[in-house]
Amino acid sequence: MQLKLDYEAYQRNSETSKSAYYKKKNKLTLKEQVFNLLLDNPLANHEIADKMEIPLSSVCARIRELQVDGKIIDSGKRTLSKYGRDCVVWKRD
Repeated sequence: MQLKLDYEAYQRNSETSKSAYYKKKNKLTLKEQVFNLLLDNPLANHEIADKMEIPLSSVCARIRELQVDGKIIDSGKRTLSKYGRDCVVWKRD
């Protein structure tokens, strides 16, 4: 059974909606932050996660999005992960 409310869950003119919008307005998305980090030097996923102090799974998802968008490419270089596995080093296209 779904809960029925006497009001719309999202209210365009509510103070909380306006506040949330203005707090987010000038902030970069995680995808943009990952892309900007690759401006200075090519990095592997685990290196990005360490530098940004975020979960590796979040980085992997953002890297895939950037790859599909054609904004980053495989640099052709490899580095070792902490588990001794080869990892792709990504660079901006």
